[in-house]
Amino acid sequence: MFPDSEERRVHPARVVADFSSSEKFLWDEAPNISVKLTATQTLAILLAFQLACHLLSLNVFFMNDEGTHVTGGWLLYKGRIPYKEFALLQYLPGTSLIAASSYALLGPELSSARLFLAAAMLLTTFMTFYLARKLYGEEEAIAASFAFVLLAPAFGSLIFLPEPLMAPLVLLLFICLYHFDKEGEAKWLFSSGIVCGILVLLKIPGLALLLVSLAFIIARFFLTKGKPVRVLLECGEILFGFSIPLILVLAWLSSLGALGDAYIQVVVQILFKTNERLLSDPFDLAINLIILVIPAAYIWVAREDLRKGKRASLLLLLLALGAMYAVVVRFQPNRVFHALPLLSIMGGTLFVKYLDKSQRRFICGFGVLFALALLTALWVASTRGTDLDNIRGFVLLRTTPSDTILITPYGHINYLLLKREPGYRYLGLGPWGQPDDVEPNAVLDLGQRKPKIVIYSKLPQWGKNFSEYEPLIDKYIWEHYKVESETEGLYFMVPK
Repeated sequence: MFPDSEERRVHPARVVADFSSSEKFLWDEAPNISVKLTATQTLAILLAFQLACHLLSLNVFFMNDEGTHVTGGWLLYKGRIPYKEFALLQYLPGTSLIAASSYALLGPELSSARLFLAAAMLLTTFMTFYLARKLYGEEEAIAASFAFVLLAPAFGSLIFLPEPLMAPLVLLLFICLYHFDKEGEAKWLFSSGIVCGILVLLKIPGLALLLVSLAFIIARFFLTKGKPVRVLLECGEILFGFSIPLILVLAWLSSLGALGDAYIQVVVQILFKTNERLLSDPFDLAINLIILVIPAAYIWVAREDLRKGKRASLLLLLLALGAMYAVVVRFQPNRVFHALPLLSIMGGTLFVKYLDKSQRRFICGFGVLFALALLTALWVASTRGTDLDNIRGFVLLRTTPSDTILITPYGHINYLLLKREPGYRYLGLGPWGQPDDVEPNAVLDLGQRKPKIVIYSKLPQWGKNFSEYEPLIDKYIWEHYKVESETEGLYFMVPK
């Protein structure tokens, strides 16, 4: 798919497929049949494939965490007060604000949030191509965008989560710092700070990207032997920009009277959280070491560029490592998604630099087969029925839009899909634990909101039954509700 270095000088960034035969047939005298694509045409094909994946998955359910953000956005859209009338445990409201904006533009449906996500992913692919071409060349740009588009679905690009939304912002942060390094203008540092602030609003560990941005400024100071006062001013400009999005959101929460609740639900929950443990599982360790292979190999490219006075590779490496903070905790692919575009640029560079023509063709052929398999799997998933079909009939027959319902232990996404508000404020309760006052408050909410029906899952989560990690809520449900009907995995319950 990618020409070797000699062909590249003659036909830049062209993908050539030669179907000529070595044996003699009647058509041997005819010219060879070949397909030649420019870099731009290849990018267009990749974008079309990516868009097809997103359109096929608009209404496919992938994981429970998405429900916290899309339902939170729906409650914001309805005018509910965050952290008071509904709780986004451990999350700042950035992702839910984006979901609410998509509902305002396209209507309060899951497909609206997913379409916004699709636009963000298409933009990320284009930016990945643009940056790789600017830094290295067209072959590297094709390789980087090809890698990103194929790997993105496996890392969570089809799910409305903070990390995919952070990906284009991480690339924008690179662009701002890159231009500052070239031009030395303060506006780029200020813009970098604003981007870092937005990243933190999407997910608090985005603070790691602020730290590596400051680290790059300090490294640049030593490499250029600048003045100490100047580097302090430059760091101050980043921090000033960083504070602006946070101040605006905190002022908004304060005006709603929700600032104290936000502190309790976000800061206290993060400090309490028990599932973010240092690596102890051999599987986690192995997966994280595999992911670190690319930046480790890329260090040699960065060293060569630094010797030539080019600092862009160092910036790329620092931001990628900052976005990969999740490698020190239990592995989940979506947690490192916002590092994937940077890793793709690194991988594309290594791909062109160190692999020969036959190796490239083998990898690209495998990639095409993987793409076809992915499209087939998404098409099958889009036509498959789910438990929502059973839930929908039960809920719509027995409730009105003004009623509350309870779906437990998971299923937060169904509140949006069914347009029914939850029976307690907390979005995101689970077997990983939370502060001691959360469950008693949830029981109080149930007593006040009096859900009209309860959808109760029989299936364990993380190896635990619901009664084991939320005993007070479980006790309230069984004291006040009875089973009316059931399926293999669900109880449908009504008040006694």
